Amino acid sequence: MSRRRVRLLYSLLWLVACLAWPFDAVLALRVEPGVGAGVEYTDNVFLRNNAHEDTILAAYAGLDAKQDDGPFLADVSGGYNRYHYTQGRVDDVGYLQLNANVRWAMVKDRFTWRLTDFFNQTPIVANNANRSTNIQDANIFTLGADWVMPLSARNTLTFSPEIRRFYYEVLNTDNRQYGIAADWSYKMYHLTRVGLHASARKVAYEIAAISDPAFFTLQFNVAGQRPASNFTLHAGATEVHRDGKSFRGFSGDMSLQHELGAHGNLSLKLFSDLTESSDGRLNVIAGEVGGDFNSVQITTDVIRNRYARLGFDYRAQTLGVRLATEYREVIYSDSPLDRRIGLVDMGVDYAANARLKLGGYARYNKTRQTESLRTDIITEAGFSLVYRHSRKLRSLLDFKHREQDSTNASQSFVENAVFYSLSYGFGQVSRPSRIGGF
Repeated sequence: MSRRRVRLLYSLLWLVACLAWPFDAVLALRVEPGVGAGVEYTDNVFLRNNAHEDTILAAYAGLDAKQDDGPFLADVSGGYNRYHYTQGRVDDVGYLQLNANVRWAMVKDRFTWRLTDFFNQTPIVANNANRSTNIQDANIFTLGADWVMPLSARNTLTFSPEIRRFYYEVLNTDNRQYGIAADWSYKMYHLTRVGLHASARKVAYEIAAISDPAFFTLQFNVAGQRPASNFTLHAGATEVHRDGKSFRGFSGDMSLQHELGAHGNLSLKLFSDLTESSDGRLNVIAGEVGGDFNSVQITTDVIRNRYARLGFDYRAQTLGVRLATEYREVIYSDSPLDRRIGLVDMGVDYAANARLKLGGYARYNKTRQTESLRTDIITEAGFSLVYRHSRKLRSLLDFKHREQDSTNASQSFVENAVFYSLSYGFGQVSRPSRIGGF
């Protein structure tokens, strides 16, 4: 399916959903448009070891719509960025992004419809430079429902059927997924719950020659809260069936958040599962797992996806600090793409006054493909100034230095860039062709 047809299809779906809302619900809808323009100078427009400078003009239009009252809840945002390369070495290019989440409580506290859509760009080759020739459109569409059955004052049973469609503009890995989950939850204490989770999911690739895997998961769950912390734990196993064979392995995750005084927060996230790369990418977009979804190469393999993150955030009236370290390991069943990714990310911002905010950031990312022995080390540092001319009008000035040292010499580069943008309303102008991890 062509890019234009895909965009038209999902635009029509959202139009139908909006028109289907009751009139009184539409009255509570809050809509904020956004526009902007920007310019970037870079001394390495292709992100290559033979650098070419360029000046890039950017234009942006976006929209954010929220409905947060009544049986219909909606959060739909999108934007379109267009880039003009003044030196003529790169064709003008535009990127569309859509993030949408709609819920309809058909029967209050009993039956809810869910509809989500994520349309953005992702690299064709995950660990090659994020330039326009290595970027493809990708879309994830999900339609699901939650049927909640209270069994007693403390026991609840929930059934959740779901259909998903994954589309990739270039890679021939488009697929549909059909799943159902059952969750039993028991309120053991006032702030502690335990439960069981069981789910089944079938992946149907659109190319008949690709074998379709099926995933079956059973997990034990526990969640609790304390005055200064909360935690969740899911632990169990996933069994995979493909090509008449089956195998199983551990599947689960743990998250912990602890408040450090009035302004600090410490968080820990551990995650490990047997899945496939489309679902792995969705987990990152939906926030179930942090990190950069570009670190997972889109394939038709079954993958073992392990992830760990330790983070610290501090937010006071004028000062904000973030520190995080992440580790990810992705093991592929067939392709020689196994990789380990380590990341350190830090940033600080200071509100000099009600209008001016200063910020600095640094990032270190090391990716090693264990079978091909390729290693990429990416370092990035910069600082920014944000000035609010009014409540909705703001300027951004950003200076950035980044470099990649790769055992694949064609992927090594050094870049220095300065970017200025002026935005009004929702969203902001994005830096040209700089999506994902760096």
